[in-house]
Amino acid sequence: MSKALLIKRRRTGEGAPPLFIVVGKKIFPKATARNLIKRRLRAIMRPVLQERKEAFTIIVQKEAKEMSFQELKEATLSNIGKQK
Repeated sequence: MSKALLIKRRRTGEGAPPLFIVVGKKIFPKATARNLIKRRLRAIMRPVLQERKEAFTIIVQKEAKEMSFQELKEATLSNIGKQK
């Protein structure tokens, strides 16, 4: 399991968004960097959310700072695959 992302499954509720992404200011001080990682994670999670109909919370750790899109995708999908 990757230390870059902490992924938790949530109950789906009426009106609750299916995906929460938490990126701290201490880890990514610039808003552009925080927004970039959020956009990448949303793009990775879009097909997963349509397929599984579950809700997730993703907490981004400092190890994710140096990851490429492909590495982020592999880490995310492997973490979600282990939560079945």
